[in-house]
Amino acid sequence: MVAAMRSRSLVGLGAVAALALTLGWVLSLATTRVRNWFVMSDELYYERLAISVAQTGSLLPRVHGEIVSNVNQLYPVLLSTVYGGGNVPASLEGAHRLNAFVIVTAAVPVYLLARGLGVGTVLAVAAGGLAVAVPWVVLSSFLLTEVVAYPVFCWAVLAIVYAVERKVWVWDGVALLAVGVAVLARTQFVVLLGVLLVAVAAEAVLC
Repeated sequence: MVAAMRSRSLVGLGAVAALALTLGWVLSLATTRVRNWFVMSDELYYERLAISVAQTGSLLPRVHGEIVSNVNQLYPVLLSTVYGGGNVPASLEGAHRLNAFVIVTAAVPVYLLARGLGVGTVLAVAAGGLAVAVPWVVLSSFLLTEVVAYPVFCWAVLAIVYAVERKVWVWDGVALLAVGVAVLARTQFVVLLGVLLVAVAAEAVLC
């Protein structure tokens, strides 16, 4: 029985991963058609941070060699992987392609959350697909932190749920790490630390 459940879970995970890759490829066909910046100051800012990481190898946020105040450094670090060649137009296209595949990774944690609710493999895969078939996927056409913040938020919520359910220090550590990564994606996600603490306290009181 347990083996059968694990087998179905692995099949479902493979299905949602394949779905995410397919959706990422379809989305990239649209995002790579964008040849310019639209939210000029913000997009150029994150591009400059990415170029700095690519050129210096330093993860610290720098613009024109000067350290700047920017906690949301996860996205520029991710972008730096396509900004090392010195060709800005090609790097911009690569960034838009990368955006498409990054944002659709939200499908996996949403699938796992749905599975945890006991909705079944098919509905869980559908939930994962719907998680990335939402209006804000258009943000993948811009060089903005929301691209990585959305999936990272979903992963952090999943880690918090696992930590509360499983009650072992390893998952507590994973949850704290996930919240830390989420804060590097968007500073506002520091509220997730409060969510974790409240969830742990509520679980202890109610159970």
